[in-house]
This record gives sequence, C-alpha cells and structure tokens, in this order.
Amino acid sequence: MTIMPWNDKLDVGVESMNDEHRAILDWMNKLHDRATAGASKSEIAMLAQQLHATAKKHFRSEEAYMASIGFAGLRSHKNIHDTLLETLAEHVRVISEGDGKVKPDFFIFLKVWLTAHIQGIDAKYGRRVAQPTEPKAA
Repeated sequence: MTIMPWNDKLDVGVESMNDEHRAILDWMNKLHDRATAGASKSEIAMLAQQLHATAKKHFRSEEAYMASIGFAGLRSHKNIHDTLLETLAEHVRVISEGDGKVKPDFFIFLKVWLTAHIQGIDAKYGRRVAQPTEPKAA
C-alpha cells in the first residue's frame, strides 16, 4: 500500500525538481510497501539506503538549481537539507544495524518531511521562478 501518492499540491512549478521529488516519493513508497510486506532486513536496509542516496543527490541538484536562479534563500535551504540528511541517515543506520524492522515513526517522519519541505520550503523557489522578470531599463 502506497504511503503517500504524488499530488498537485507537491508541484513546485519546476519540472526537473518535480521529477526528483517523485523519485524520492517512489523510493519512500517502495520502502513502505516492502517493509509492510515483511521483506528481509537486507532488502529493507538497501531500500532505506537508496532513499537516502536519492534524497542526497536531489538536495545537491536542487541547491545547484537555486544557485543558478539566484535564489536568496539558498544558504538557509542548504542548512535545512543538511539537517534532514542527518536525520534520515540516523534512521537508515537504525534500520541497517537493527532487526530490519521499520518503526512507524520513520514513515511519519518521511511523510511530514516530504510534505512540509516541498509545500512550505521548496515552493518558495517555485514562486520565485513563476514571478515575471522586470524589464531591463534601456
């Protein structure tokens, strides 16, 4: 069962970033589906590690994108990314070193993180891109 489907509220107005967000969501859903199906510890650990790697790659890509558009909130956004990656890495460590069971609070963290981050924080650069540029003075 999918833990969180893609929906229009997650659309930040930048298709390449939407695609990467969908990839994170896909790994999150795969992990949830396999964990609830009772998959092996090694499979669960691999899926959790892939989710982390995908999030890390996306964050670096998103930061490069924000730099390319001159987004003023890049520094604070990067700090938020770093904190999220640390938290995600800790969850992955617990899964990998534990019994392979995924605790419900991990999935709650993922849903809250993905929803709040995309709709609240990533949407800011989407709105920045959507704003018409002012004509240059002659």
